Amino acid sequence: MPSPFDKTKARKFATQAVENINAMEFTATPELFTVFFSFASGAPKGLKDELDDAFFKPGGFSEDFCYQLYEKYFTGADDAAMLVQALGSILETMGTVVNQQDASAAARTGALRRIQSTLGQNPNAEQLRRAILQLNEQFSKALEENAALKDSLASANSQITELNDPVEVATRSSLTDPLTGLGNRAAFDRRIREARQLMERSSIPTTLVLLDIDHFKSVNDTYGHAIGDEVLKVLAQTLETHARDSDYVARYGGEEFAAVLLGTQLIEGRRMAERLREAIAVMDLGEKARAAGLKSVTASFGVAEIAGTGTGQSWIELTDKALYRAKANGRNRVVSNSELTETKNIEEISVMVVEDDRISAQLTEAMLRKIGVKDVCVAANGSDALDLLAQRSVDCVVCDGVMPTIDGLEFTIRVRTGFAQSATNMPIMLLTARQEETWANAARDAGANEFVNKPVSLERLEGALRAMLFEPRKFIKSRGYVGPDRRTFEDPNYSGPERRGAITSPPAPAA
Repeated sequence: MPSPFDKTKARKFATQAVENINAMEFTATPELFTVFFSFASGAPKGLKDELDDAFFKPGGFSEDFCYQLYEKYFTGADDAAMLVQALGSILETMGTVVNQQDASAAARTGALRRIQSTLGQNPNAEQLRRAILQLNEQFSKALEENAALKDSLASANSQITELNDPVEVATRSSLTDPLTGLGNRAAFDRRIREARQLMERSSIPTTLVLLDIDHFKSVNDTYGHAIGDEVLKVLAQTLETHARDSDYVARYGGEEFAAVLLGTQLIEGRRMAERLREAIAVMDLGEKARAAGLKSVTASFGVAEIAGTGTGQSWIELTDKALYRAKANGRNRVVSNSELTETKNIEEISVMVVEDDRISAQLTEAMLRKIGVKDVCVAANGSDALDLLAQRSVDCVVCDGVMPTIDGLEFTIRVRTGFAQSATNMPIMLLTARQEETWANAARDAGANEFVNKPVSLERLEGALRAMLFEPRKFIKSRGYVGPDRRTFEDPNYSGPERRGAITSPPAPAA
């Protein structure tokens, strides 16, 4: 690979590096020389950007900060150790040259002053002759020393030029994940900054995708880390296979990956994520995984298009929020930032728990409070819940499906058909240990926003709760909900899981 720098540029960058180190009064070490040489050359761009930013932050620029940059951009590869050793040799050569130059300059100045002092005010011919001889002698020495200086500088320059390729290799290695061969977190961060800058300059739309392998910890715990590594490598190959030339794929960290889709709007980015999700679900995990009994894995996706304002970090956080929602809603799905329509914080909502079993009620309340819900009220049965709704309003209800007298289905129907006008559209989640599909259908027909089987995990409860409160239209539509249909339950031929007698109409308002 040809060097990107010619000798003149290499000498210039090396000189600038030494000058900057001296100007900052830092200790000239191979590590700092690497950082400042790269800064002068402008590559890698991420390092230059971080140094530029640090210059304008009070206290942001220090030797420790430069060493952190060195660790970030130039460590993690065998080439880096070789590079440091070679740079140490260059610094030693350049230091010797500078010291020799300083010593020679001081000696030359002293000799010239002595010659000047011997001439006096009115030198005679002999004094002038001797002075000329001495000047010729000093001039000859200067030429010899300059020739030696030139040779030393040429040697240092040759070493610097020879290091251009290793610098590039070390930089490339520091930006590559060794297991999957994809870009690593540092490379991803650099690509995000570039995408942000490109959008600002040219208004080119770009979408970010973050994906996380579902239950990957259990894969490692059950099948071993060697199998887990194989899964990561196969998934990385799948991502590269489905990525376009303009897409950039990286390992974000652990079992999490990222894709920067340049020139892609949100709707197409979401379609791309869906295609990737489907491809991952059916990908061949390899002979070792099959032999161990692992047949397939799934992944959850968060998608967000870069906004006109905000930073690259805020873009990542928005995408990560969508990814979290995808995992909370049951995993193996895609959620985009357009679906994040929260109007309240989870701490601000009020929830009613309707549960006839005291221990189950306490457990559900404890889980809600752990999620962050502060306002939780409990009703022991459907009748008490209806009475409580007549006295106060809540943001949503988490209701047991099977209870005496008024069960969860009947409670939902009464709410939906106007028992309490203010609660008609209130989100309702039904919980039950029953697994029959008819229960889910009945819950939807009754008007429940969510139907969750017991036992309920904390993550599943939070995902369903957020979906009810913050994505009700999308959530209901995705479940095929078209509104409560009382006839379904009043029909004596209804084949639901429980007896459905005539539904008692809501009581008439008091006169």
